[in-house]
Amino acid sequence: MIKVIDNFLEEDIFKEIQKILMSDKFPWFYNDFKNDTDDINNFQFTHTVVRGNGNVESKFIQHMKPFFDKLNIKKIFRIKINLTTRAQKSFNHLYHTDVSFKCLTAIFYINSNNGKTIFKNGEEINSVANRMLIFNSNLEHAATSHTDEKTRVVINFNFE
Repeated sequence: MIKVIDNFLEEDIFKEIQKILMSDKFPWFYNDFKNDTDDINNFQFTHTVVRGNGNVESKFIQHMKPFFDKLNIKKIFRIKINLTTRAQKSFNHLYHTDVSFKCLTAIFYINSNNGKTIFKNGEEINSVANRMLIFNSNLEHAATSHTDEKTRVVINFNFE
């Protein structure tokens, strides 16, 4: 199952969240790898809202209610916000699954850019602002780099 929902949030709610995450005041944390410590040639900046053990780690949780409501989330396992920087050329990052158990994964795109989410089955989803991508957590997926915008920002949810 792969589901794409455009204009996921109401425009005013989306703009507020986008403004916060794209500002120079939002706290980002450097990670020396993208998805796996073997991925040593890539890096990203992240902000963990809910850690994999379910512990809330960020005040940004206060902005998650619209997502919880629209996704009908019963239990949240993890929420992580990723920021990647522009690359010189387009390439695929490593395929992975976010968690080792069955649940749902959702990726919410904060800004439009020429990066994509790709699946091992060949499906590709473009990064479009205010788009939600939902799929079974056991589907291996990867991000591609982007070359047009300074950053690519997504919110990643693992839930049931």
